[in-house]
Amino acid sequence: LKKNNSEYKVYYPWICFNEDVNKFFENIGYIEETGKIIGDSYNKLSLDGNKESFDSSKLFQMYEDNKDSVVQITSMGDVYNYGSGFYLREGVVLTTWSLFLQFLTQGDYIYVNDKKYFVNKVINNDVVLLKIDKEVGKRVVLGNSNEVYSSHKLFTINSKYNSGFSINYGTNMSVRNGKIKNMFALSSSDIGSALFNEYNEVIGFNVGDKLYSELSYANSTNYLKGIQNKL
Repeated sequence: LKKNNSEYKVYYPWICFNEDVNKFFENIGYIEETGKIIGDSYNKLSLDGNKESFDSSKLFQMYEDNKDSVVQITSMGDVYNYGSGFYLREGVVLTTWSLFLQFLTQGDYIYVNDKKYFVNKVINNDVVLLKIDKEVGKRVVLGNSNEVYSSHKLFTINSKYNSGFSINYGTNMSVRNGKIKNMFALSSSDIGSALFNEYNEVIGFNVGDKLYSELSYANSTNYLKGIQNKL
């Protein structure tokens, strides 16, 4: 169970590995009052009925292959807000328009990762492209969102409130009208994060349609191929 405001909601269980069990339960006791999803800071394998599992070495390799393509985004002001994004090309970060609107209304300036690359230009096209002040990062490879099926495993590298990244995997449920429905539990700082297939291709980016739930949604990235070529 996880407390969301005054309600308790049921969440899928997780297998945690490479961590001491006592430390795990101590951590649960520490964070449960903050409303965070239990197990955030641990490597996780979802119990979704599929017998196939991804061990820690495979998850580590997925992270190593993509860590230079994903970013944390921080809006600073009287209120701090956190989100995620990824490099559509070197120096250009993609995130969601809804997240950027929140940054505009509650923050004074925005920087990417903890290296404080400052945003100096914004390009709005349904999503938002943030042009930062250095040619940094590694552009992602875009896959075909129409070739995602219910048997496919999908991965996301999540930004956890500016405290680093964690990689998780979940199961695709359906693709309809450009929306990819998945079994992922996302928090607000995960909005804008890339959704990878098993071939390190980005086939979606996570949006805030359902937060703090056992389900999540991502937008298709098919139309971004044309934008990436122009950039």
